[in-house]
Amino acid sequence: MINPYENTSSSEPMEVMSQLVKEAPSQVPVMFSYRALPPERLYALAQCSPDLTAEGCSRCLTTILANIKACCTMRKGWRYLATSGWIRYEATPFLQNLQGVYIEVTQSSCPYQDTLPNDLILNDILSDLMTNTPLKGGFYNTSEGETMNKLYGLALCRGDLAPQGDSCETCLQNARNSILEDCTNKTQAIEWYESCFIKYSNQSFFGVVDTDGRTMCGTEQSNQIAANITTGMVQGLIRDAVNSPTFLGVGKIAINSSLESYALVQCTRDLSREGCGDCLQRGMNISLQNCALTQGWRYLSGSCTLRYEAFPFFDTSVIPEGTPTQEFGVRKKSSNVSVLVIVMPIVGFILLATCLSCLCWRLRQKHASKRAQFDKYMPLSSIQTATNNFANQNKLGEGGFGPVYKGVLKNGTEIAVKRLSTASKQGATEFENEVKLIAKLQHRNLVKMLGWCVEKEEKLLVYEYLPNKGLDALLFDYEKRVQLDWNQRLQIIGGIARGLVYLHEDSLLKVIHRDLKASNVLLDNKMTPKISDFGMAKIYGADEIEANSSRVVGTYGYMAPEYAMAGLFSVKSDVFSFGVLLVEVLTAQRNGRAHFEEYGQTLIRHMWHLWTENKALELVDPLLEGSYSTDEAIKLIKIGLLCVQENVEERPTMSLVIHMLRSSDHTVFPTPSQPPSFITRPKNIQLLASSSSSQSHATVVPSVNDVTNSDLMPR
Repeated sequence: MINPYENTSSSEPMEVMSQLVKEAPSQVPVMFSYRALPPERLYALAQCSPDLTAEGCSRCLTTILANIKACCTMRKGWRYLATSGWIRYEATPFLQNLQGVYIEVTQSSCPYQDTLPNDLILNDILSDLMTNTPLKGGFYNTSEGETMNKLYGLALCRGDLAPQGDSCETCLQNARNSILEDCTNKTQAIEWYESCFIKYSNQSFFGVVDTDGRTMCGTEQSNQIAANITTGMVQGLIRDAVNSPTFLGVGKIAINSSLESYALVQCTRDLSREGCGDCLQRGMNISLQNCALTQGWRYLSGSCTLRYEAFPFFDTSVIPEGTPTQEFGVRKKSSNVSVLVIVMPIVGFILLATCLSCLCWRLRQKHASKRAQFDKYMPLSSIQTATNNFANQNKLGEGGFGPVYKGVLKNGTEIAVKRLSTASKQGATEFENEVKLIAKLQHRNLVKMLGWCVEKEEKLLVYEYLPNKGLDALLFDYEKRVQLDWNQRLQIIGGIARGLVYLHEDSLLKVIHRDLKASNVLLDNKMTPKISDFGMAKIYGADEIEANSSRVVGTYGYMAPEYAMAGLFSVKSDVFSFGVLLVEVLTAQRNGRAHFEEYGQTLIRHMWHLWTENKALELVDPLLEGSYSTDEAIKLIKIGLLCVQENVEERPTMSLVIHMLRSSDHTVFPTPSQPPSFITRPKNIQLLASSSSSQSHATVVPSVNDVTNSDLMPR
């Protein structure tokens, strides 16, 4: 991005920036360097994201600088923003507090190259956001357009600004101009400015936590005591924000007589309280991980922002009364004694009262506890009305644990209701597991649960209705799969991968799905993939590498060998399933019994043998011929084969898979080793599985999982 209006003949900006590019990688851990040369004539900054090594930072900034030299040396002002690094030069100040982190920040994100068919709608929605955000208390979300040509947008001003003041309005104006320049006519974009941000997309994101955040770290070092005190304050502000109608938490605290910490946390108001808490907690955890012991850090996402500094960066008059500002350290002995004398009897009384209350509460809790754990509870009567009392004409399909019905709520929202079969004892456990999990998970590539119900003999899950049904309904139907062109299949593969990264790494609950397959990937009206059916899923600890189960659940053709044979599962089990699914998407063939009977080997073994003979493209769906580049198809096949390697350790993580999907050079990938040839099951392993060739057209639940105790077929 350049200044299109002014030129310069001076070589000084490039000389200064070249020096900063050399300095920044050595500033571990923040990799940040700046210059402000008086008298207000040259301001420059170079920085890398803290996940890079010093060598990686140097390569990144050197590449960026080379690109700048090729286009912009004569311009008076330019900036370059990449995923892992950014540099900026201006003739006017954009830096402040030069002893700490810079204040003025502009960041943009437009991850997709697709463009909008009608830029008038983009201008309309941005104008609407600029006009109404100040009038609506500093937050506003809206949509423009109809059906396939629709945009969704929101804007948020920092919570300390007067909503109708000049600062909020000016910030939104700047953000609007930048988003039009940085992300010209893209289908999705976010522009973060110093005290506001604007976000829009051609897909609805309201109420969904945006987990694609970024951090920026200060340049000054802190100490462990100050970091602990500040972390405690920020944790308290997160609780304040979740309980605030504006989702805002602000505060300051004195570390000692000469140092204070200031922090502000804020969520967009389209989120639920739980969603806000998840976003802020994740942002704090990532910031502390990336910016350990730095004085100042910032986290930016499309759903929440957090910032901590050692100086006041917001209007401190908005800090609620009673926020602690005392020094930490020595307290007077007499004060301690007085406090103990007063507090101890009170504490004793409270403990006694609490014990008595708990006894009474537990007697009443047996039937109410599950309902109290989660919001989104729906009365049975509302669901019966929506589905016309589960009428047969509303039946969408039959899942592994019961039928699925379409319904319409009173507000017009279309829903899909998963009705647990009363005859299924195993299903009751899976039902409770699914409620606990999916109520806490929010991602654009996960199916959205709208509600749940346990009344009388009924156990019901209410999901968003997805008209395109499961991926299997289109992919394995010769006539219907013409709807899935090459670009749509790329979008589906990428969306599934992003959903798994969220489950494995980004959500507060670390989740292994254990039953990823084509029928458990649902498609909305824009073919956006959404992973469904969490009845088999397992939560694992952050430091847990592998777990063991004596009850193997899943689907033939998608199970990792170590899981099917020994009950061992990990995130790499899902990676294996993803690899199978990727190959299925490319070939439009099932990795199931039919392929084995026709070719004498499973689909993934067939693909691997062709790969070793440089004939892998022969298996790609012939309907796609002429619509893809050979290099891109080979890259995807290679990623799929890397995911289904028999050796668990050799399989990539899903975050690495995302990186490989975005890479343009597959020659640097490892060479895949062979997938498993066959699987046998030890006698001590109880099997609950289904054939991958079973079919269903249920909209929100998996395809039929016929329970069987037979051995897994050989691969």
